[in-house]
Amino acid sequence: SLVISLATDGAILLSLSVILLVWILYKKLKPSHKTLSQNSIADDHYKRIPYQVLLRGTNEFSEDNLLGRGSYGAVYKCVLDNEERTLAVKVFNLGQSRYSKSFETESEAMRRIRYRCLVKIITSCSSIKHQGQEFKALVFEFMPNGNLAGWIHPKSQEPATSNTLSLAQRLDIGADIVDAVEYLHNYCQPSVIHCDLKPSNILLSDNMSARVGDFGISRILQENTSGVMQNYIAIGYVAPGD
Repeated sequence: SLVISLATDGAILLSLSVILLVWILYKKLKPSHKTLSQNSIADDHYKRIPYQVLLRGTNEFSEDNLLGRGSYGAVYKCVLDNEERTLAVKVFNLGQSRYSKSFETESEAMRRIRYRCLVKIITSCSSIKHQGQEFKALVFEFMPNGNLAGWIHPKSQEPATSNTLSLAQRLDIGADIVDAVEYLHNYCQPSVIHCDLKPSNILLSDNMSARVGDFGISRILQENTSGVMQNYIAIGYVAPGD
């Protein structure tokens, strides 16, 4: 009975490994995508969006439109005047210099990269508010299904099809994340190291495909004069167990 049990467990593990390998190979062999787009932040059909437009689109950055909050600031849902498209506005907390640096870092990283597995940036906004305070924000495409953390750890304790991920969806999401990291490391010029890859920074589109976001502490690897990448060690946070 022990031999039968071990053989059964081994067969199951082997089958799951084969399924995962076939799925990853299928994703890799799809027509590709590895070319770097020449578009920059300002190249999208949206021009730079003034502060006043963002203020109206978020109903003065009301709590009803709040999508998430972190040490860097907050993200709001925004609907522009006479536009059907919903956007996400990441407003930076400029009370400390490191948060202002985060805006500059993310702006520079997003200016260099365009890829289907990365959150698409629309534009940026750097302005002055009514009170004379500095205002900096990045405007992204809106991800209607939130982030991966909310699906891995749903607020509702009762599992249902509306708040759980199927095996196929999990494999798709994992493949998209690997695809994004491979692009950043091997196909983006110069290479970009994310440094903060975790479920809350993996956003899900309307069809549940994954998009890697939040490049606030990313690192852009520069090449030296000989064309060889300089030695660089980047230590980032990856949530254990997720």
